Amino acid sequence: MFRRSLLKDLLPDPITGLPPREAFLNWVNEAVAAPLSTSPCSVILIRIENLADINDQFGPDHGNYVLATVAERLDKVVGSDDGHVARGLGPEFQILLNDVNSIDLPQLSQNLLNIVREPIETGDTIAMPRVIVGSVLRQPPHREGADLLASARKALRDAQITGLDLAVYVNNVTRTEAPASKVDDRLEQAFVNNEFCLYYQPIVTPGDKNLIGFEALLRWIDPAGSADGMQMSLPGEFLHLVERSELAVPIYRWVMEEACRAVQRWSVRLDRSLMVSVNIAGSHLEEPKFADSVFGAIGTSGLAPERLLLDITDQALQHNQDKTWSRLRRLKQEGIRIGLNDFGLGVSSLTTLRDVNVDAITIPRAFVAGLGISPEDTIIVKHMVSLAHELGIVAMATGVEHLEQRTALTEMGCDLAQGFLFGRPERQSSLETLLPGNPTTVQVV
Repeated sequence: MFRRSLLKDLLPDPITGLPPREAFLNWVNEAVAAPLSTSPCSVILIRIENLADINDQFGPDHGNYVLATVAERLDKVVGSDDGHVARGLGPEFQILLNDVNSIDLPQLSQNLLNIVREPIETGDTIAMPRVIVGSVLRQPPHREGADLLASARKALRDAQITGLDLAVYVNNVTRTEAPASKVDDRLEQAFVNNEFCLYYQPIVTPGDKNLIGFEALLRWIDPAGSADGMQMSLPGEFLHLVERSELAVPIYRWVMEEACRAVQRWSVRLDRSLMVSVNIAGSHLEEPKFADSVFGAIGTSGLAPERLLLDITDQALQHNQDKTWSRLRRLKQEGIRIGLNDFGLGVSSLTTLRDVNVDAITIPRAFVAGLGISPEDTIIVKHMVSLAHELGIVAMATGVEHLEQRTALTEMGCDLAQGFLFGRPERQSSLETLLPGNPTTVQVV
């Protein structure tokens, strides 16, 4: 096992060419093992928040190109004398910088943020990476590499939770910075002018590709966003702005109501009970009348409660747990389903799985992508499916793009799946024409 681990550390990431996260942990351990006086250093974590959106809109090849481009940018900036760059899990990059002080770290972090979020041309399209950065300066409490990494990850979570782009820990103090935003009025105008719309991606059973329902995905069609007069913005490009505005709750309520109406209408047309999965943001979940808004959506649409799945991240569930979880239990008593999104990527997913009593878990694209390639990812997904079944809940895999992945999921007994292999997200108006009353017309291939 020891020799196998050493060999694994030497294998570069196949997409970016960077060393893997196992090698990065070794570097951090070595840095922290040296005296602080001779080894001042910092860890910077960079995460591309909208990589899944880029994959959904343009395809996985574009997403991989974005990852490779970001890796190239970081590798040029962080030379071998300055530190190390590695590929983290999924859309994350890890950086260890040498000889950094408390004065320089905030500006260095901001510079890296600016570099990574520059537009990336991929063929005929332009990807706009939505980036968050968490940085930490090594301090006396960091006695092991895991301690330093944990602090950096906490900074990254702070940047994500607060909706800011950057969080820096210096001398046990967090400094946060956010770019000036001039779009609050524009968001309100967009909402009033019906520029927000929903796209729907099929959810199927992987074995026989039977259509079970759809996931509702929010998009913003900005008529003034490009030279040709139309530009579609993905959630990672504007949701952080929505979260910080007074429009957050009205927009999320509209998403819920519109998704329930559409799927109920299609269920009647197809004469079959389709489900709909709706992503729930933390700000909506914490809203005092959240449960009432959900009941209102299913009441006015006629959708049966058991056909609505509220997909919630572990992170969103950690805020104000007493009120949040009591609201979810009230919804569950009425038959509404609760899903734990991106299971395995959260800070306390197993605890949440135990305490919230969810109905489904969503297996992240980051693990599904490794099926048939990475023995570790294959084992992880297999155990996720097994754990779900032992707990009596549904396992749904996301980001299924290749036949080998579908075959593996079918053999594991995974209940549901979605991804480009089964169908791309389609605008509601497009699906209306694809659903004349016969489920075989849906583009599930």
